[in-house]
Amino acid sequence: MSEVKQYKLIYVGGAIDHIILPIIKEFFKNYGDDFLFISTYEKAGLRTDIGYSFAPSDYPFVKTAYTSKKDFRDCKKLIKKAKVVIYQRVEHKSIIRGRLFTRKITFKCTERLYKKKTTPKNFLRRVLGTIYHYHLFNKHNKYVLCMGGYAAADLKKAHLFKGKMLTWGYFTDTTKTPYEQLLKLKEKDDTNSFCWVGRFVPEKQPMMVLELAKFLKTKNINFKIKMCGYGSLIEDCNSYVSDNNLTDCVDILGPLPLKEKEELMNSCKYFLFTSNREEGWGAVVNEAMGSACVCFAPKEAGSPKTLINDLNNGYLYSSENQAELNSLVLSVLSKKDNEKVQKNAYESISSCWNTKVAVKRLCKFIDNLLDYNQIIFEEYGPCSEAK
Repeated sequence: MSEVKQYKLIYVGGAIDHIILPIIKEFFKNYGDDFLFISTYEKAGLRTDIGYSFAPSDYPFVKTAYTSKKDFRDCKKLIKKAKVVIYQRVEHKSIIRGRLFTRKITFKCTERLYKKKTTPKNFLRRVLGTIYHYHLFNKHNKYVLCMGGYAAADLKKAHLFKGKMLTWGYFTDTTKTPYEQLLKLKEKDDTNSFCWVGRFVPEKQPMMVLELAKFLKTKNINFKIKMCGYGSLIEDCNSYVSDNNLTDCVDILGPLPLKEKEELMNSCKYFLFTSNREEGWGAVVNEAMGSACVCFAPKEAGSPKTLINDLNNGYLYSSENQAELNSLVLSVLSKKDNEKVQKNAYESISSCWNTKVAVKRLCKFIDNLLDYNQIIFEEYGPCSEAK
């Protein structure tokens, strides 16, 4: 490139999928041709086949860094020159490294640093990793968008970014179905309808859902659980359903296209989220709350700690505690009336935790930095100070 354009905002991320697309489209609405998203790798396989990732060429504000060495070098220059850069996961750290040595405004999106517990065995590696990734670079005008309820606490342990951490997260497309219509969809039959959506992998703990189903059946509860997704544990889960006579109350559907997944959430009253602390966020919680589901989620995972106010817009339990989950679900089912929790969940997403609000607030934060060199946090929600 003979002349490198200076963008006002460049967002550097991975592949374009159903989670990143809504927010980068919203940034484009705000900044127009002054906004660029740089994709550092592409996603293929099943997630593409069922509509969970998208072609970069479909969007005028997207540039790929992985298609050639020249594209990589060009993107590197654009990143270094931009007024403001937000970066998330990047395939090759060298694309962002030059920027980090400058004094320009730069935001890092990060989930918690320590998804696994610190032990004597991994302590030294963590200290050295933190120094390499954070302490070596110029700290002037560097900020963190904390994705999940524990990111700020982990950064504080490492003595990093004091007073420069903003509450953030993943922001999914919200259902276009009005709240009253959602209630009608969920009340079509009198079965206690649950859904679980995710990959069938150890950290998502799908077997907890089946243990819950076994427990509810012993209590003669009228219920139906639908599980959607794919992964290495799906055959084990199918075998468990068969071996424990749960075929009448548990359906394992496999992966569903985005539209069908939304329809599933819209029709179910309850949503089960069973991931452990290794789950940095968990965007299905956003989606389920936006569909007015009553969510049961572990407080050790990222998004529940941020999005759910226990007993108000959802229910929290201790991760990996099967007995606590069983008892909590049984207690909530006995109440029968959970409409207040459903409405609060829906409003949490529709009025606060969505792309429009998040981008508007971050743009305001950026303008205050550029125009007045001031850090001004929101009172709550996206862009409030992460504690």
